[in-house]
Amino acid sequence: YALCYELTGDRNNNLRYSFLQNYDGEYDKGKWSGEGILYTEFPSLEELAEDDFVFYGDDEEEVTIEDNVMQFGDISIMTNIPMIGGLKVIYIGEFHKDEASGKGTSYSLENQKTAIYSGEFKHSECIKGKKYNVDGSLLYEGEFKDKKYHGKGVLYNPDGSVKYKGKFKNGDIK
Repeated sequence: YALCYELTGDRNNNLRYSFLQNYDGEYDKGKWSGEGILYTEFPSLEELAEDDFVFYGDDEEEVTIEDNVMQFGDISIMTNIPMIGGLKVIYIGEFHKDEASGKGTSYSLENQKTAIYSGEFKHSECIKGKKYNVDGSLLYEGEFKDKKYHGKGVLYNPDGSVKYKGKFKNGDIK
């Protein structure tokens, strides 16, 4: 399990860290495998409230941050992005060989609390599950192929009533 950072030094012996990738989770042979979280772009410290995140050291001594410098004991780290707070989650679930594979949920970038799809993934593609409207209401439940409704499924009206139940092919009612 890891959240990967790269630490580099400057001429003044300050350390600077940055994310190596936008994945936080389990690995197998250097590949995303198991449970994990996939993030999108990282906000800058200026975009975050000061209490969005707190760092602690080995002895539970709080790390301070002033003027984008994280200080812990004798170590100074130049910071330009947060460790965790404020990151935009786009997927939580299972991974296999660097791809969403297994059960998972993808989220709206506009509203991090709104799922846009929940179900089975294979090679980072939806294969069977539920697709939601931006307001969180259920839009479709069933099978997918190439990001389209394909196979058995149920299409819902905005009020939650069934619009169509049956077979779909390439996104169209069969």
